[in-house]
Amino acid sequence: MVRGLRNCREGRNFDSLSLRSDIQKKKKKKLQRSKKKNEKSITNLRSENSYLRLRSVTRAGTVVAVVAVAGEYQMILLLFLLPSFPLSFLLFFFLSRQKLYYSPPLFSHI
Repeated sequence: MVRGLRNCREGRNFDSLSLRSDIQKKKKKKLQRSKKKNEKSITNLRSENSYLRLRSVTRAGTVVAVVAVAGEYQMILLLFLLPSFPLSFLLFFFLSRQKLYYSPPLFSHI
């Protein structure tokens, strides 16, 4: 009732058709807002997933690089570059169990 009075005060013709069209317009606006929010959340999830995938790939890359360098030169200090402690401990254990009798010097090319 208050809404109808307000419409009359603003100079609109108050009838059931205009009231219905107002309601439909508001519903459409709500739907559009919710669609925009859903699209934003989907894009946020996609970007977060791609970030996590990229992070896991770079983490695996550091592990492989450290294993290659530590296996060749027995440089255990590089193990601390690993992102997680259990991985570095396992790698240290694996490298300490290997029987490498000869390790090439680091700066032999100089």
